[in-house]
Amino acid sequence: MEQVNFTYDLREYKKIMRDVCMRERRQMNKQFKAELDNSICERLLMNTEYKQCDTILAYVSSDIEVNTRGIIKHALSDGKYVACPRCIPGTHEMEFYYIESMDDLSAGSYGILEPDPEVCEAAEDVDGALCLVPGLCFDRRGYRLGYGGGYYDRYLGAHDLVTVGLCYSYFMVRELLHGRYDARMKKVITNFSLGQVEHCE
Repeated sequence: MEQVNFTYDLREYKKIMRDVCMRERRQMNKQFKAELDNSICERLLMNTEYKQCDTILAYVSSDIEVNTRGIIKHALSDGKYVACPRCIPGTHEMEFYYIESMDDLSAGSYGILEPDPEVCEAAEDVDGALCLVPGLCFDRRGYRLGYGGGYYDRYLGAHDLVTVGLCYSYFMVRELLHGRYDARMKKVITNFSLGQVEHCE
């Protein structure tokens, strides 16, 4: 991945990094991306954190993110409780709701599939659950570059979760600049064994 000059302040640094990552994500070959998605899905499903969890908080992927739809379907078929996020309108906060199938999701904020709060049950007591966290890139310490809204950092700061980042190995970097409120992952799983970061903490 293209490196960024470190002379910028944190906000400017993150903006430039996001621009670089977004551009390179959009340029990924679709078939190649699908192969990487399958590899990451397989690695997650073999992971101890997944096998031992009863509840999984899973983001519903956009076109440029690691595809979680197969993961969600596997988790449901494995009998796990699955909750997906919904952005609270007018805020930078989100909440999770349990789903029973992909049919419980519909287009919400930013065009991303979200659970319907009128139909789905709120996931309130989730401490200890496995939480899959999206990111444009991650570093080997478990820090991530998100999209700038702060939704996940706020949510993770308020709950005690087993956090696992999903990332293509190409978007793993040695070190990211981060702020005091940036959440750190317990683990990052990639498509490539040498890029898989175990026990970041």
